[in-house]
Amino acid sequence: MTFNNDYLSDEELSALIAETESEGLVQAPRGLHAEVISRIDRNPARSQKERTVDFYKFTYKVVLSVAAALLLMTLLPRTIDTRRPVPTKEEVLKERAINSELHILPQKQSPTKDEVQNDLKKKDLITMLEDYITEKGGILK
Repeated sequence: MTFNNDYLSDEELSALIAETESEGLVQAPRGLHAEVISRIDRNPARSQKERTVDFYKFTYKVVLSVAAALLLMTLLPRTIDTRRPVPTKEEVLKERAINSELHILPQKQSPTKDEVQNDLKKKDLITMLEDYITEKGGILK
């Protein structure tokens, strides 16, 4: 037989079919049936008690997995720092612009976010004190 691109030609295929049909069925080796039956007898079916024990083991594993998942779900949000807010897109873009300016003009330093907030708090405190003093006519109690 010659193979042409891993396929049989039509003549070779019909010869293979004729040969297979003329030989008949292939016989199983002697003793195969007896060996299969003996292996089945050596490994009897598991009892209802063994299957129940396996079911309870599986259930125990599932319950432990669910409990572990619930524990992680309750503990993890507390360990993550939620006090720091996620910056908005505008804040990120402003920070990138400031950083790019710093690279262009290294002598110019812009204040950090904390410095700006501290300055605003100081200004608010000063204005509150000035308003209190002017409302009371300059008299402190």
